[in-house]
Amino acid sequence: ILANVVEYVKEKGIIVSEDEVVEGLSHLPEQSVRRAFNERRNGLISCGKQQRFHIDNFVISSDELSIVEDIIQKAINLYKYISLGELLEDIRLKVPTIIDNNAIFTEIGIRKVIATKLEDKFSFIKNLISSKENPLSTEDAFRALAKREYFTTDDVNKLGKDCDSKPNVYIDLLLQYSVRINENEYVSSSKVSFDIPNTDKVLSRIITKDYIAIKDIETLSVLPDCGYPWNSFLLESYIFNHSEMFRLLHAKYFGLIASLGGIVKKSSPIIDFDTMVAHAVIDDNITLQTD
Repeated sequence: ILANVVEYVKEKGIIVSEDEVVEGLSHLPEQSVRRAFNERRNGLISCGKQQRFHIDNFVISSDELSIVEDIIQKAINLYKYISLGELLEDIRLKVPTIIDNNAIFTEIGIRKVIATKLEDKFSFIKNLISSKENPLSTEDAFRALAKREYFTTDDVNKLGKDCDSKPNVYIDLLLQYSVRINENEYVSSSKVSFDIPNTDKVLSRIITKDYIAIKDIETLSVLPDCGYPWNSFLLESYIFNHSEMFRLLHAKYFGLIASLGGIVKKSSPIIDFDTMVAHAVIDDNITLQTD
């Protein structure tokens, strides 16, 4: 039955749905046909819900596959990984015939064929391609991104999508190696020259209580020059990983499109976000309602 199913899809030469195969092979037991259609490693490539095509119908030469392999290897050498989305962009530029000759198989199908044909050379985890010897986890991939000289919020979002993960969960990891200089850009920590003693000194004059919300600091122009214009994102990075007098507290994760949370003096008894909020409620005489 498996051989019949595989041969039927191969003869069609296009994407075939599970129901089409069941109808085309109606002389065979339906459930057996469905199981065979969905069996792994049978030469059928999934390209959508209950849709497959035969890998032999995919048009790609050995030279084209070698170019793809070279693209992947160069990216791994530079960045430790490449996403399938980035790979497709490179393929469109360098070997567009792969896309043109296989457009009927959809982008998902093209990705899966490449993963199948090169699975003995590289590690394919979700939409990330990395070294076979050192496959990357999601955390590894974000760490590799963080160690680049420069990257953007778009890069962070794309990696989150490729890893099927919320990107803001990993911003604290990014900021261990980089500095967010504005809403959209991150640079290597080595590119920013913080004058830590004097920056802390100026902040200590602005922050008169034990804590302050980041958004309440409006006189950023008085902070010592660090090579980039001061803004709330740059201040957030500075407090998080560089200040000697202050710590950053927020509810759970960093914000992806806004700098959030509070700046707290390290010398204060406030050590977590909930305590800071409790102090704010007390200091501002806020009457709490049940909800």
